[in-house]
Amino acid sequence: MGAFRKFVNNTRKPGGLFCIVCESDGTDRESKKYETIIDGMKSYTIPEIADALREAGFSDIRARSS
Repeated sequence: MGAFRKFVNNTRKPGGLFCIVCESDGTDRESKKYETIIDGMKSYTIPEIADALREAGFSDIRARSS
């Protein structure tokens, strides 16, 4: 997740927004299957992503799953 945090910090402007849209919540069978097929792939859960965003300096984090 270190590369993710670096990307977020280098991408957004102060006070800017950062949006993540994903088809998986990190727990479904299909995503887990691809982790075994694609070298280096990791599916993250919503709480894991929220924690990484907090560590990257975000404070207003909102998550929605449908």
